[in-house]
Amino acid sequence: MHSKIPPNIWLIMIISYLLPFISGIPALHHYLFIDFIWIIYVVPSFLSSYYGGVRKGIVVWGGLTGTYALWESAEIIWSRHPVWHFYHIVELAIVTFLVAFGTGILADKNFSQNQELQKVKQDQFNFMSVYEQMPDAIFFIGTDGKIMSVNKAAEELYGVTRSEVIGKSFLQFIDPEDQEKTLHIFSDCLKGIPFNGEIASRSVHGQLLYLDTTAISYFVDHKIAGIIGINRDITDRKRIEHSLKESRFKFEQAFHNAANMMFLMEETSDGSIHCIEANKAAQQKLGYTNDEFRLKSVNDIVLKGPVYTSGKPNFSARVEYKTKTGHVIHAERNQRTFEWKGKKLILIEAREVTETSRPLFRDKSDPGVNLRLIMAERGIGVSELAEQTGLSRATISNLRNGKIAKPHSFTARAVADALNVDATEIWNETEN
Repeated sequence: MHSKIPPNIWLIMIISYLLPFISGIPALHHYLFIDFIWIIYVVPSFLSSYYGGVRKGIVVWGGLTGTYALWESAEIIWSRHPVWHFYHIVELAIVTFLVAFGTGILADKNFSQNQELQKVKQDQFNFMSVYEQMPDAIFFIGTDGKIMSVNKAAEELYGVTRSEVIGKSFLQFIDPEDQEKTLHIFSDCLKGIPFNGEIASRSVHGQLLYLDTTAISYFVDHKIAGIIGINRDITDRKRIEHSLKESRFKFEQAFHNAANMMFLMEETSDGSIHCIEANKAAQQKLGYTNDEFRLKSVNDIVLKGPVYTSGKPNFSARVEYKTKTGHVIHAERNQRTFEWKGKKLILIEAREVTETSRPLFRDKSDPGVNLRLIMAERGIGVSELAEQTGLSRATISNLRNGKIAKPHSFTARAVADALNVDATEIWNETEN
């Protein structure tokens, strides 16, 4: 707020001093009148108006003028000069009103200007607070490509201070391979075309940084004055993506070049299993191409054994595959399940076995031998199998030792399910 008295107030003061001379009031009365006005009326009106605005100034003016009018009315009654006292009332009312009203207008104007100034300052403060606290690195770049300002996150990301980068070209932070691309982006932004995408950058120490960048124009007086670059560090994410690509490439190589048959299958929402990919060994041994595998049901090529066991992500089983020419291939099948992009995938490795390497595919006179071999392959002991089946340890031991050659069908199914095999692969016959 201004501390000096406005020029129009000085004018009002001068007029108020000249009025008594014009009206012919004696000198003594003149000075008493002036002192009375400025000490009792004009000064309070001026102060209240200047610090409170028009409304407060008029209220004070009304109160003071009314009080003075009552006093002067009494003077009129007892005085021999009623016109002179009436003149006092009118003159004082006019002067104090002008002082209060004129000063109040100026005060309101100053108050409004101060409010606008305070709002601008508050907006600037809010912007700077957000600007400094943003986790993304922010650059203000002029139309000449020189850095005008950076926030704290940019200092930390690039390992620099503001004084080191302000006034220098922003290209010093761009990877050489992306500089031409970035210059085109900068040129487009100066035409009002925004950008959002990935840019490769470099810290002052030479570290490669991958940034998700948003670049937009900013305006001063309705003209483009430069661009704002908002950069989010995605270096870790890019490294993970690169590692995943390498892993996928290695997986595809291992999958297709594996000596055993490999199948990648998908379980759909209706529970059916579809083949997505089969490796070279599977195509050669079974005689189907990848396209033929995708068109056929899995049950068309699996003659015996579980195609897939839901709820058991990792398990082994024995199956018989049917080739395109009608032959049968015995195989030891291992299953692994995982999810990828919302899909439930099953990776199956099938190792072909022969009659000599896998006597379990032959009918055996002693089922105990079959059971012992399967339990050994699965790494399951008597106690664990008893717990899984709900049978007693004595029953499991008698089955392993061949003492129970013809178990009850319920017992046989419980043991076979726990081992993920068909009961006929262990026992030739069971009791109902």
